[in-house]
Amino acid sequence: MPRTPPLPALVPLLFFCAACSQFPEVREAEQKLPSAQAAPSLVPVEDLLALDTSPRATDGSIAAVESRADRLRARAAALRRSSVTEP
Repeated sequence: MPRTPPLPALVPLLFFCAACSQFPEVREAEQKLPSAQAAPSLVPVEDLLALDTSPRATDGSIAAVESRADRLRARAAALRRSSVTEP
């Protein structure tokens, strides 16, 4: 039965394989970068803050969250009462 070589014996083989690989051309990678024309326009922060897109709670959304929380609390209480080994 053949013995598998230990890890230290495989390390030089990994370095040899890495040395034989092709290094990517840097100029080709630079050419693939998006041009400066594709950059988004800059907007002052004050204009963005003036948009005020923060979510607002409504009576309906508050009631929906509270009812979901009640259902989850009831489910948690039921799970605490049940046996772990029940199918």
